[in-house]
Amino acid sequence: MGGALLAGWLDSGIDANAISIIEPSPSDDIARLASRHDIRIESDAAGLPPAQILVLAIKPQLLDAAA
Repeated sequence: MGGALLAGWLDSGIDANAISIIEPSPSDDIARLASRHDIRIESDAAGLPPAQILVLAIKPQLLDAAA
């Protein structure tokens, strides 16, 4: 779901430079999409600037671990 959201945002004109992906084990699809738009993927949020908007695109059963 996160990949579909990201693709939609990019297709609608969101600046890829304004996006950071935090994903400890990105899927091949996410990695390709990020690479194509020069979006960096981080394993955690350490060192990233504060976000104005945060989207959690996770499976419900992973919420406890992600939160």
